Amino acid sequence: MSFTVEIDIKDVLDWVEVLADRDHIIDLEKKNIGDLAVSIMQSFAPVRTGQFRASITAEIIGDSVYVGPKIWYAPYVLNPTERSPGRYIPTLERRLVTPLRKIGFHPGTPGNPIISKTFDPLVDRLDEFIIDYLRRIMGG
Repeated sequence: MSFTVEIDIKDVLDWVEVLADRDHIIDLEKKNIGDLAVSIMQSFAPVRTGQFRASITAEIIGDSVYVGPKIWYAPYVLNPTERSPGRYIPTLERRLVTPLRKIGFHPGTPGNPIISKTFDPLVDRLDEFIIDYLRRIMGG
């Protein structure tokens, strides 16, 4: 008993092209996922001056996408702060604390966990990216 296998070289070349283009598609999808995560995180970010929201960026390092605020005071927005002596004076852009007088207390601030709030909406949308990726590499 004998049999033959017919291989259309065009199909093989198409797959070689798809596999060669795969890395480009993956990089594009990482950028798209980063952009989506930035958009979601910015929607949860508090806005006073807009600087905190504007500082939220995505950075691709290897196979990972890192998303978060880059501004110096981000830890004070993300994490709660405790009550502390002294009153913040906006025109001076600092807190006044004098041992001789009671100026008051800064009440502290509640944390705003925008990073954890971003996770669920992002995961809900990731299946769309996976399906789009598979469609692209399959040529559909």
